[in-house]
Amino acid sequence: MGRGKPARLFVGEDEGTDDLKEVVTWIGVYAELAEFCERAMAEAGNNARPPLEDWRQHFNQRLTHWRHRREELLKIS
Repeated sequence: MGRGKPARLFVGEDEGTDDLKEVVTWIGVYAELAEFCERAMAEAGNNARPPLEDWRQHFNQRLTHWRHRREELLKIS
């Protein structure tokens, strides 16, 4: 999850897909995961925050990727 490392992808996650429906699905997945981390961090003690922050950053980076991919596909169509 750190800088310079390849993104951790879920099984079946194809970053280059041209299927807009699939892209929207991944946006939903990562938005929900990022929101979960936000809520958990709000309730967590200081010891739990660093790992949750790492995951939140990862999920937000993936969410950004999928939102950009959606914009690319919408420009094409």
